[in-house]
Amino acid sequence: MIFEGVVYDVKKYMPDHPGGGELIGDHLGKNIEEDFEDAEHTKHAKKLMQALPVVGKITKGSSPSPA
Repeated sequence: MIFEGVVYDVKKYMPDHPGGGELIGDHLGKNIEEDFEDAEHTKHAKKLMQALPVVGKITKGSSPSPA
């Protein structure tokens, strides 16, 4: 899952997501910035996201690169 240019590994968090793991599953491999903001996630939710394992980073015009 991609958020703010960072690719996160969300596998271990999926069962704990308040909206259900299948909601995250629908967004795997995608940039979730717009959906994350549309869902009005809290600052706490953003901190939880940023604490997840990082798989890589994306820059403009590039493919994901390993972290």
